[in-house]
Amino acid sequence: GYDENQGGLENGDQSGSSNNVVVDNNRKIIYEVSYSITGEDVMDSKNEINNKVNEIKGYTESSNESNNHAVVVYKIPTDQLNSFLDYIDKFDGIGSKQINSYDVTSSYSYIEARISILQASREAYVKLLENEYLSRNEIIQLNDKIADIDTELLKINNKKLT
Repeated sequence: GYDENQGGLENGDQSGSSNNVVVDNNRKIIYEVSYSITGEDVMDSKNEINNKVNEIKGYTESSNESNNHAVVVYKIPTDQLNSFLDYIDKFDGIGSKQINSYDVTSSYSYIEARISILQASREAYVKLLENEYLSRNEIIQLNDKIADIDTELLKINNKKLT
């Protein structure tokens, strides 16, 4: 699953009918769930699962399909992950199941710190613009710096969304 506000540690025991991924709110973990589906009703099963994914505000990252086989990778919100895994396990034709987890805590912390620094710099430049004794050239330079910061903030925020 994915969730920028929650993290988790994968519980290695995948046996039994109940899935158990333990959430740790001190980490930023991205879970990637991959399932293999085989059988005559592959597309029906896949469509039904996709509807569930949309319902819980997840999304399909990739999908590879042939006549009677599909491999699909979903991103699922952390708080919905266990119930989603249980939901998937009920389908006929589910073959292999793989759950990968990626700890992105340090990257997330770096990005948040970078955003704070850029916002503070922007505020300082805006405050400097209030000086009525600035030359036209100084005003242009400050506006250019503010525009550069705005561009970098936009790039960072767009990257966070992907």
